[in-house]
Amino acid sequence: AVGESIELCVSTEFGGGNKLGAHRYFLINVTSGTYTLAASRSSGADSTDPDMYVYRNGELVATAISEAADQESWSGTLAQGEYAVDLHDYQSQDVCYDVTLNTN
Repeated sequence: AVGESIELCVSTEFGGGNKLGAHRYFLINVTSGTYTLAASRSSGADSTDPDMYVYRNGELVATAISEAADQESWSGTLAQGEYAVDLHDYQSQDVCYDVTLNTN
């Protein structure tokens, strides 16, 4: 929900890349507006590189893929509706992130 934080963990138990557990997916449902989606390392490996991809109806609508250590964020406008977000660690490490969605 907007304004709340959730913890999501990615794992390399079955390998990195597109293996089971290497990506975490979650849904957000928003009204039209400007939002900030952010992820920050909460536990696990050090010097991580979280990346997020935001999809609507199967189409990529936003990316958060900087090289910032242990954190990632995206700010922009979203139309009303449901979006799927793909969270993973670019370096394929075992790590947990606190993820938040806030209105701007």
